[in-house]
Amino acid sequence: MSEKRLNQVNQLIQREIADIILKEIDFPPGCLVTVTRVKTSVDIAFARVCLSVLPVSFAGRVLKILEKNIYHLQQVLNKRLVMRTVPKIMFRLDLAEQEVERVNKLLDKIKNQG
Repeated sequence: MSEKRLNQVNQLIQREIADIILKEIDFPPGCLVTVTRVKTSVDIAFARVCLSVLPVSFAGRVLKILEKNIYHLQQVLNKRLVMRTVPKIMFRLDLAEQEVERVNKLLDKIKNQG
């Protein structure tokens, strides 16, 4: 599959799974979950959905909630997408957000010391 087509599939899955999660899943109050990107395998068998969770302390609970409901989420995605093969979704935390938060805390600490 061409890289352009794979990017289109990634964007489509990202939009759809974000919408499904917004409408179908209840997260703890004060928790913000964002689908940051999707990485689909070349054979379109699997799609890794990267999530940003704020505050970071909710990340474990959010992943447990999503894993518990993954079968339902996959079914809804399968019905929404008009594709020959709909990839199997897997959820992963996007650690880039955590790294940004860690760097910001370090910068604040340095700023307050100086």
